[in-house]
Amino acid sequence: MIPRFLFFNKNKTNMKKAILSLVLSAFALVGFGQVTSSTISGVVKNEKQEVLGGTTVHAVHVPTGTQYKTVTNKMGVYVLPAVRVGGPYTIHATFVGYKMGEVKEVSTQLGVTSNVDFSLIDEKTALKEVVVVGTRNNLFSKEKTGAAQQFSRRELQSVPITGARTIDGITKYNPFGNGNSFGAQDSRLNNFTIDGSQFNNNFGLGSSAQAGGRTGASAISLDAIDQLQVNVAPFDIRQSGFTGAGINAVTRSGTNEVEGSVYQTQRDNSSTYVGNNARGTKITPAKFDEKVQGFRLGAPIIKNKLFIFGNYEGIQRTEPGTTWTSTGSPLPGSQVSRPTFQQLTDLSKFMKEKFNYETGPFEGYSNTNTSNKFLVRVDWNINANNKLTARYVFHNSEAQINISNSQSAGFGNRTQNINAMSF
Repeated sequence: MIPRFLFFNKNKTNMKKAILSLVLSAFALVGFGQVTSSTISGVVKNEKQEVLGGTTVHAVHVPTGTQYKTVTNKMGVYVLPAVRVGGPYTIHATFVGYKMGEVKEVSTQLGVTSNVDFSLIDEKTALKEVVVVGTRNNLFSKEKTGAAQQFSRRELQSVPITGARTIDGITKYNPFGNGNSFGAQDSRLNNFTIDGSQFNNNFGLGSSAQAGGRTGASAISLDAIDQLQVNVAPFDIRQSGFTGAGINAVTRSGTNEVEGSVYQTQRDNSSTYVGNNARGTKITPAKFDEKVQGFRLGAPIIKNKLFIFGNYEGIQRTEPGTTWTSTGSPLPGSQVSRPTFQQLTDLSKFMKEKFNYETGPFEGYSNTNTSNKFLVRVDWNINANNKLTARYVFHNSEAQINISNSQSAGFGNRTQNINAMSF
């Protein structure tokens, strides 16, 4: 996109520089609003602890063969920015006259710098049995990154979740919040991103500040997430746009191995899942049913070059719309409201005959929630310096919700309680 704005006459060098600076600044502001990758850095020295400037450092993401290369500066320092999260990585350091250094099994975390130092040995004095001549410290300045927490693929798969498999079911394990509210701030002051794209509930309704939260669903399946990061008070100036918490997620991608999963979970009001006896008192649980079905598949199209990943998840939930019943109702219920069954039936019949208006039920009905979402991602390793990722996310969910009890339009209760029933 940048060259499109840079076709100027040669005698307009100042304008050209100004436009280039402006465009680059705009891209910098957009690019550093969220963090979607990791960084690997370190120092290369010899056995005498002298820095080796000009050392070539080569990192390879083993599952996909993605390569990153750089050269140390005069202080022996190297930085590999914007590397893929996860791993493992194998990192080599080479310098003329020295035995190659190698460090394996390096893993990176979202928004965190992994520190890998090398101490190269002169080839004239190197011993044959010396193979690994590097040290690694996975987290650079771990104690100085601010109030933040990382959830890797391992935690995402093993952390117990009750209810809907949403992002909130993971973030609630952060000690600074309850999954929605962080740092005692309203959940609408959070900023939730997927691969750098915002997925906030901008309208602000519901208990969740994430897109789809009003219907009790997430915009993306947990099975499609590679790593999740919760920032409450980060020191990283790239983390911005929130007062509560910055929640960043990066999606999975395909690798050189064909891998996938198929899953289904189910809950209902049967005795298998819900108790029906309390100290000898028979309890009739309210009727509900929830089914979650999904799958994911990742595979190489061209080994070490082109990869594809796909995920689908569907949720169907049925739950009681109300547990209140009217006085004299033929339905059993432990919560009985003062309006009588005959009064409500007569009013409903009157509205239908006089105004052709369907009031809808007032008791014994259920609300349904449905959610369907899928994600497709393609990754292309063009060369050591250029990578391309294309991702498509689809989410469609809806929920039946009872009438609001807000008094903004007048006084009086509009939901079921001991004194009133709503259609």
